[in-house]
Amino acid sequence: MLTLVFTEGDVTLTLKLDQDQITIGRSKENVVVVNNRKASRKHAKIDRVGATYQVTDLGSGNGTRLNGKKIDFQALAKGDEIKIGDASLKVHGIDDEPDKISLDDDDTPIDGHDKIEIKDEPPQQKTTQVNATSVRPQPRVTKK
Repeated sequence: MLTLVFTEGDVTLTLKLDQDQITIGRSKENVVVVNNRKASRKHAKIDRVGATYQVTDLGSGNGTRLNGKKIDFQALAKGDEIKIGDASLKVHGIDDEPDKISLDDDDTPIDGHDKIEIKDEPPQQKTTQVNATSVRPQPRVTKK
């Protein structure tokens, strides 16, 4: 899970996002919607890459800045600040715990049992839409 602190104008929100791809821009189709003219409709995206995340500019007119420097793509770390137009997304936390699971190859029982079952199920899609004109995040409905 990626935790971002979104600031645009007088609006500040903490976003907890668990998608593998987070799109950012003015279009309402994005996961994070920014409401300023300096942002492109499809401005940038954040992709989960293993246990980390990477921000990529999508050919925006005004560019994407990471810690004050214009970037095409860059890995993210806790404390990084992404600037898109007048909006700011500060990386508050990166939870990479699911990728750190490791099991030793021995016959030691786990909690009194001699085997463990691990199910690989697709993650639930949760989407939060942020619009500077509305303080409340709104879920985006997707058709399956």
